[in-house]
Amino acid sequence: MGQRARRQRELSFQGKEKKKMEDAQFEVLKVQASIAPKSADWPRPDFAEASIKGDRPTLGSADGPLQWNYLHDSVSDLRARTLKTLGKLAAVDEDKSLSPTGKLETKRAIAEAAIASFEKSGALQKARDSVESQVAKWNDQLGVTPKKPTDVATAMMHAEIRSRVSAQKPGDRLAFISGHVEDCGAAILTAPPMLSGLSATELNIVRHTLEMRTNPEIAKAKQDTMQALAHAEQGFRNAVRTIRERAGLDAVAGNGGMAAA
Repeated sequence: MGQRARRQRELSFQGKEKKKMEDAQFEVLKVQASIAPKSADWPRPDFAEASIKGDRPTLGSADGPLQWNYLHDSVSDLRARTLKTLGKLAAVDEDKSLSPTGKLETKRAIAEAAIASFEKSGALQKARDSVESQVAKWNDQLGVTPKKPTDVATAMMHAEIRSRVSAQKPGDRLAFISGHVEDCGAAILTAPPMLSGLSATELNIVRHTLEMRTNPEIAKAKQDTMQALAHAEQGFRNAVRTIRERAGLDAVAGNGGMAAA
């Protein structure tokens, strides 16, 4: 082989390797964009300021409680597992020894194993448990979890408040409650939302409004944490969908195979 031909082969090889690297980098960006992209703005515990002295160990800055560390870990774990799985699926596509049917079966097996590993991973469950524990502490501090009335007079008054709220036009109910939240809160939050004509989402808005009136800082921290967990949960669903699509599982489901998630 002449020098010129060798040089052309080297350049061709280098071009292919460069494209692989660019494709890999683009894959990372796509995964980051589809799995909890807002996590980049989440606070982190400042472990540099942590202390284990005394009866109450601290974890540093007030804006980075421990649940944020578990939330970040869950996202990092999910992204790493997704990228690893996508790499395996790409390798199957490049395997010239497999027939089209063999590639589909191999990718299906890889995807199903990956999705099972996602579900077994403890990272997201640790985040859920940590958030639940922290929210319970905040609820105790906020002290706005109302108790059901224990006397007839109060129960009748609560029923009258719910009736008054329910009589409002749907678009006016939240505005009415916001103007009388201290009076309406207990009546609404201690009964099924349908008795006030509210949806579950509207009920959460009422609860958050009451919490904001009680302690805006804690209420905001609670809301941000719960939204972050919901964002991580959506990232999990996005990861599963990406793996299924890349492996062709949904196409198989359309022909009587595994049902789509």
